[in-house]
Amino acid sequence: MSETSAYAVSGKRKMMRLAFNDTVDQATYRWFLQQRGSNTPISGEFLKIQALKFNEAYLSDGIGGSPDFKWSAGWLQKFKERHGIRGLSVQGEILSANPPAVDPFLNKLEEIIADGELSREQIYNCDETGLYWKVLPHRTLVGPKEKTAPGQKKSTERLTLLATANATGSHKLPLVLIGKSKNPRCFKNINMAALPVIYRSQKNAWMNGEIFSDWFYKNFVPAVRNHQGQKSLPEKAILLLDNTPSHPEAEQMTSDDGEVRCVFLPPNTTPLLQPMDQGILETTKRIYRKNLIEKIISSDSEDTAAGIVDFIKSLNLKDAVYMSAAAWDAVKASTISKCWKKLKLGPEIADEERSEDDAIQQDEEVVALVHQLPDSSECSTDKIQEWMECDKEVGI
Repeated sequence: MSETSAYAVSGKRKMMRLAFNDTVDQATYRWFLQQRGSNTPISGEFLKIQALKFNEAYLSDGIGGSPDFKWSAGWLQKFKERHGIRGLSVQGEILSANPPAVDPFLNKLEEIIADGELSREQIYNCDETGLYWKVLPHRTLVGPKEKTAPGQKKSTERLTLLATANATGSHKLPLVLIGKSKNPRCFKNINMAALPVIYRSQKNAWMNGEIFSDWFYKNFVPAVRNHQGQKSLPEKAILLLDNTPSHPEAEQMTSDDGEVRCVFLPPNTTPLLQPMDQGILETTKRIYRKNLIEKIISSDSEDTAAGIVDFIKSLNLKDAVYMSAAAWDAVKASTISKCWKKLKLGPEIADEERSEDDAIQQDEEVVALVHQLPDSSECSTDKIQEWMECDKEVGI
């Protein structure tokens, strides 16, 4: 691959170096494309192992390869940059999706929108996601001479966030944040109505039908009517959501006048259609983690790993509330609008190329911030990426 073609693929503004072993590089990239063509999830570790296999095979056959080939995290990062690959960790949910249900639903949605004479301002989506709100990249807690961090385990303190926005991104409702505690100590003497999120509690910190129904009637419907009134639009809307046990039946989720109602997505189409699942929730959590690192850096913690541990221990639910709200506020309307494109509602506000550049810049900023933490030199970009996606395993 020439330097010019490397530039064209990666989209970087600076010239990319050629691969140390171009034969292995090209074989690995072709293998990657073949696997993704069949929707096979590929992690960074799988990619590095496959590159090593190619190198060993080419050496054995005498047609290429190199005895000095290294399949390090640095190699992986450069490989991703050369070929414009982002986020090698792919959620398995897409593999159990239901593509045949997509077109019939889109036709049905088109009819609903036409019958109701709805604009993009009046079409909403909501979805839940789990957030490990105290987790840090593991290597940031390990000194340069340590192999492990004795006594330090991954925090399993989790919250559920419900995010809701319309198709233009002009109306983002406050997050619903669900924790385990009904009356957290850190909320003592605080006016709960003044919080920047809607706080609810459930013993496992999950969404359930009672919480969702209460939110729909007391928060969503009034907020929608107010927004549409400000836009001089009829006070009506639809809310698209996935069909899960934590959501009441769609027929139950209708305003008294029938003008604001829920529409369920077909089963197993969340990764194919749901706007929140196309990057909105992920962007919110990435910004949250960026805010978390900035908070650590600007704190009075000692410049040691122990200081970071003490800081994380002192972090409370009130901190998580305000950082989550700030992260949601920072999600751009253009980012939200872009994530609705699979529903084919018409022209998006977003310039896709610009939004992709913003995402890359955001990741680079997070990596730079993590490396400002003490003893983080061994925390590779790949590991930081894994940390930013650490709660993808939280199914809701």
